[in-house]
Amino acid sequence: MLTRLHLRYDAEHFPEDLVFQITADRENWQTRYVLRHTYSGTDECPQMTEYRRSVWDRRKREARNYCDLTGAGLEETRGKMGVGPNWSVPSERATWWERIWNK
Repeated sequence: MLTRLHLRYDAEHFPEDLVFQITADRENWQTRYVLRHTYSGTDECPQMTEYRRSVWDRRKREARNYCDLTGAGLEETRGKMGVGPNWSVPSERATWWERIWNK
């Protein structure tokens, strides 16, 4: 019986995707997915620059992990993500006054 599964993996440590098998057990089950959405508001604070850099670093790690697992190219993946060379999206590169006036 599987009660809880926490899993993070990459191609080195877990070379195959997780596979579930159908069993005779018909008990109810549930699953949870965690999706991380970046803050996209226009508020500015002293920590915003640090936060954005952490988001850009996370995007880079996620893209490299995706490429390692799927064999996709990094530049192609970056293009699909719609990010610039520093892993930011256009709204994150704009200053607060540019975001206000260009809406």
